[in-house]
Amino acid sequence: MTTWKQRLDAYRTISAALFSNGFLQRFGANEWAPGDAGSRAAAELHTQLATRVATQPLRYGDGIESAPLESLYRLFGSAREIQDRYFGATHFETLAWHVLNAHVRPFTAKWHRRNLSGALSALDDTDEFRSDLEELQPLLILFDELLLEIRDGRRPLPGSIGGEVSERFEGEMAAPLQWGISPTGSNVQKAQANAMNAAEREAIKTQEHQWR
Repeated sequence: MTTWKQRLDAYRTISAALFSNGFLQRFGANEWAPGDAGSRAAAELHTQLATRVATQPLRYGDGIESAPLESLYRLFGSAREIQDRYFGATHFETLAWHVLNAHVRPFTAKWHRRNLSGALSALDDTDEFRSDLEELQPLLILFDELLLEIRDGRRPLPGSIGGEVSERFEGEMAAPLQWGISPTGSNVQKAQANAMNAAEREAIKTQEHQWR
């Protein structure tokens, strides 16, 4: 008999752990048998998770921070709808809600309040948001691997999910860096961006002159 602990220990890496010792003590001795309903439920939540902006790299200077926040928040509604459609998917229900409540909910609760107060419009807070999101994403990738294992009956090949994310990061780091702030938005915002770019150019010229 394969137990939950035998299956789920693989999702406790050095840098990220989906399941706590307390969770494994409670459910670890149970027999691992997700069943057909669990496989289909996992397949649907995998699709929801893998296609969301929250699981993709958020490049610095690109994107709106509220988008991945909203994307993660909607996962709870998706999980509830899937759970309602697949009665008897107890493995899926227990695992999915543990991951969502233990890892995703603290993130959405923290940043939902801050977003309502306008914090995601401030540069310092957006940097903190991106940092928190980067810490959460490895857990989301592990969760997606678990959903695929429940769907297919076997774990995905090493790096088949996380490797894609790493490759996107590496490609971004190797790409040429565009200088300055892109003048987009309203006419006032474009004028502000152009003024900031001009001021930075002058500052760089002054520093270059001093270094010579």
